[in-house]
Amino acid sequence: MKWRERLMGGDSWLKWLAKIAFAGMALLVAYAVYLDSKLQQAFAELYQPHALSIQARPLIIKAGARLSADELQAELLALGYQRVNQAAQVTAQPDLTRFYRRAEHLRFQLDDRAGHKALVVDARFDGDQVVSLHHANQVLASVELAPVELDKIWAGTREDRIWVDLQQIPEQLIELLLMVEDRNFYQHWGVNPIAIGRALIANLQAGQTVQGGSTLTQQLAKNLLLTRQRSLVRKINEALLALLMEWRYSKAQILEAYINEIYMGQQGATAIHGFATASEFYFGRSLAELNLEQQVALVAMIKGPSLYNPWRRPETLAERRDLILRMLLQREQLDIELYQRISSRPVAVVNKRELQLKQRPAIVRSVRSEMQQWISGRYQGRLTAIATSIDPLSQQAMEQAARDGIAELEAAYAVEQLQLAMIAVDVTSGAVRALVSDCQPEYPGYNRVMEARRPIGSLLKPVILLAGFQQKSTMNLATPLNDRPVSMRSSTGKRWQPQNFDKKYRGSVASIDALSKSLNVPFVNLGMSIGLESIEQLLTSLIGEEVKGLYPSDLLGSISMSPWQVAQIFNTLANQGSYQPLHLIQGAQLTGGNWRSVRQPYRQQIIDPSHAFLVMYGMQQVVAEGTARSLNQRFPGAHLAAKTGTSNDYRDAWFVASDGREVVVIWVGRDDNQPINLTGSQAAMQLYRHYLHQRSALPLQLAAPADIEFLPVDVSGKVYEAGCPAERTLPFDVKAELLQIRCAKKMTPEADAQKPWWKRIFG
Repeated sequence: MKWRERLMGGDSWLKWLAKIAFAGMALLVAYAVYLDSKLQQAFAELYQPHALSIQARPLIIKAGARLSADELQAELLALGYQRVNQAAQVTAQPDLTRFYRRAEHLRFQLDDRAGHKALVVDARFDGDQVVSLHHANQVLASVELAPVELDKIWAGTREDRIWVDLQQIPEQLIELLLMVEDRNFYQHWGVNPIAIGRALIANLQAGQTVQGGSTLTQQLAKNLLLTRQRSLVRKINEALLALLMEWRYSKAQILEAYINEIYMGQQGATAIHGFATASEFYFGRSLAELNLEQQVALVAMIKGPSLYNPWRRPETLAERRDLILRMLLQREQLDIELYQRISSRPVAVVNKRELQLKQRPAIVRSVRSEMQQWISGRYQGRLTAIATSIDPLSQQAMEQAARDGIAELEAAYAVEQLQLAMIAVDVTSGAVRALVSDCQPEYPGYNRVMEARRPIGSLLKPVILLAGFQQKSTMNLATPLNDRPVSMRSSTGKRWQPQNFDKKYRGSVASIDALSKSLNVPFVNLGMSIGLESIEQLLTSLIGEEVKGLYPSDLLGSISMSPWQVAQIFNTLANQGSYQPLHLIQGAQLTGGNWRSVRQPYRQQIIDPSHAFLVMYGMQQVVAEGTARSLNQRFPGAHLAAKTGTSNDYRDAWFVASDGREVVVIWVGRDDNQPINLTGSQAAMQLYRHYLHQRSALPLQLAAPADIEFLPVDVSGKVYEAGCPAERTLPFDVKAELLQIRCAKKMTPEADAQKPWWKRIFG
């Protein structure tokens, strides 16, 4: 036992003890340094955006705006407003909607204005138009509503968190939090032994757990870096991290981090973190709008979001809420009358089904694509939200039309595996208002709107007509087109002979009638007389991408395009020949709340406005008396302009239409390119019908340019001066070289009726 004697002899055992203590201290310091580095990393990540919010456009209401009371109420409900009998949220009368506009910061303001004050707004309507806006006795020039959140792009784990600064958090809510969770928060250094003892006594007195022994700092440390497993090791790590946190960060920073990090529940695969997110999630309103009852319920849920879930266990949450209310009553911070009133009713939360955020993968993918072009790496890691041009009412109507329309087609025609792509674009700005790329809009698959290129069929006919106006100075809507058999031989020796849909030939037909009835042969003849190169150049300018290598068969629409490209073409036509690139993104929000516009408005007049007007007028006749005339029967006052399209072998069904609000493009087909045996009017047009039943059509009022004049025309296409008797009246570009045959005497219908019968017949 000499080793034991040597160890115990003299003061050698003190040296060994000192060495062990020193080694332990070194290990503890090293471990503390390690924990400190992890803590700093966690705090840095806490301030980074966890999700990129994709927002719809904000609704700006002005007197004279084209907006109906039903549309305003639908948008308010989508924003979480509640329909009530008083002005607490939304009330409605036939021509009046009264709503409580919340005091909240509008997330899409590109001029960085301050938040808006709360207002009780009376909006009066006359049909689909806003007549006036009032707050009390004050006339309002405009009222702006916050945008609807459409979807999110997640960064790593799906943790939803709306970050709020400490100054934005109601003082009453902070006091409630500290009273329940950590009364001595401003006195301790992260760990509070006195609080542990006090919590033990309070819990024994209440007969249940009403207070926890952990400080807010310890809870934050657990949420940031530790598991929820109960063990001595975890408690030691929690205490060490709390001490380090108090040493490195201020009380204000710790409290702000806690309020934004605290776990408050689950929405599917997404974790809800922070009071601000929970406020929107459970109550459908911002933190600043919460009343005392809702604030108490929010604090009550901290102890166990699953245990006190207001949808699954409302009674359990109500019990804990009442317990906190009694604490306020004992501290004389609540009177007995208010206590009895609150405790006598259940916790009021929004309907969970209405709150679930829909997945809109087509919008997400389109936003991602546009971000690469416009935002690139300029704001990498600093983005918190993207402002888009999506109209939530149009988007909702389009999603419903996709579901209902495809199901109806498959049932009616016994066809399977139909797919679709739909896009709506604002007529005047080129802003995308709605986007759906699957018959199940929430399915995260192929973005058919932007990526699927399919033969467009007769949608090319308006472009050929436009090229005719550009290349032929005498071309007009009354010009007779050759409708006789035509035959061509390809370079391989194969003969091509196009036919009309009804297999008939009419000899000649007015260009406007050829368009409205979608006749193939007249447009093949017109296209060949114009020249394929001219049509290529026109398509290039309309799409914004080079188009080369057209063949004669492309005149019947065998050229392939995406719905996005087709929408670009017809938006330019509907916008009086003014080209504006289609776009989704309006702006981007950076960390800190500042907004940045991502592009400068771009507009270029690439088509003569008179030519664009003539084509749009011709497309109105497609609805009035042509292949889309059934729409005119359903929406007689809308004056829609449209064109149907069907590709070879009935593989693709297309429809494009414009009302006074939007240009809508719809494609229906199968991904395997098999025939669906449906035309554009049978398939795609029916989806547009569903869309208008949801969205309501805004009447299209074509504004005729100064060079347009309406003149009489006879059956041969001869144009007469105004006032002459003729078969019909059509618009003409009077600056063009019109072949006019002027009648010797202007004849009114009344004077014509007074002529002898034989003169009226034989002239």
